[in-house]
Amino acid sequence: MGSDLKQNGSSRELEVPVIDLQGSRGERRSVVVQQIRSACVEWGLFQVINHDISPALMKKMFQVAKEFFDLPMEEKWKYSSSERTTTVDLFHGYGTKEFGTKGALDQGDQLRHRTLPLSARAYEQWPSHPPSFREIEEEFTQKHHKLKEHLFELISESVNLRSSFLNDFFGKDYAQTFLINHYLASVEQTPCMGLQNHSDICALTVLMQSISGLQVMKDGEWVSVELIQDAFAVNLGDQFEILTNGLYKSPLHRALLNSSERFSVGVFSCPPDDKVVTPIPELVAEFPPLRYKASTYAQYRTEVMTVPDMVKTLTPDL
Repeated sequence: MGSDLKQNGSSRELEVPVIDLQGSRGERRSVVVQQIRSACVEWGLFQVINHDISPALMKKMFQVAKEFFDLPMEEKWKYSSSERTTTVDLFHGYGTKEFGTKGALDQGDQLRHRTLPLSARAYEQWPSHPPSFREIEEEFTQKHHKLKEHLFELISESVNLRSSFLNDFFGKDYAQTFLINHYLASVEQTPCMGLQNHSDICALTVLMQSISGLQVMKDGEWVSVELIQDAFAVNLGDQFEILTNGLYKSPLHRALLNSSERFSVGVFSCPPDDKVVTPIPELVAEFPPLRYKASTYAQYRTEVMTVPDMVKTLTPDL
């Protein structure tokens, strides 16, 4: 989704919250829950450390990603689900990202897979080179499934709901999507855009970046999500903003290119297509009035693809 907010440089006075998940299953749980609530209200994005996904696995994921994107173009296109395209459609498999509106282009290429439910996997789109890619992707996304379950529990508790609420709401057939973004080094002397301003249409994005480049909008300022070793950036999507009736934010964010090649690896959690998403009644009662209409996730996704700034238009008071 676009924005009329000014695109100035990153603020040096604001820092994205960093939340230590150590002890969040035990003695520090209440502290972590409160930190998550504050971060979701104020930012909609935070970083997590001590998340139980090993640094070794994170390093392997980046390594096989680099090896894949170093392949000749004709080899990478073998893992595309369709004809070569530069449209904004959410292709799966390998594809390019040179598309945009009003003269603004996203840049780079990417590899996108539906990883959950298992029935949605199209293994013919999963690289066989390097040979360890598939095994590492499976382990990486399974670990993220466990992390998602834990984060959903903490987020549920942060709005005073039972810990299982969000996991129950999304169900066992929730959609998990794995995405690697690959950005070439910029030839410009100053940073330029790799991914335009947008908010994520899903519920939750968990992202790791090889070098800094991700920025989030906070109080009219672009703030860099600084690279922290072995950390993940956790970004709320539109579905959480809707479910919480606007209490939690789905922030605008973007990616900048710089003088070095950059990879980001993201795992997206979304409702099933037929799931009706509407503000949680308890939160509407606590934070009236009702700010969002009910729609299935499939309907929402279709509308967002065709109507710019749909959520912000529906909620002019936010």
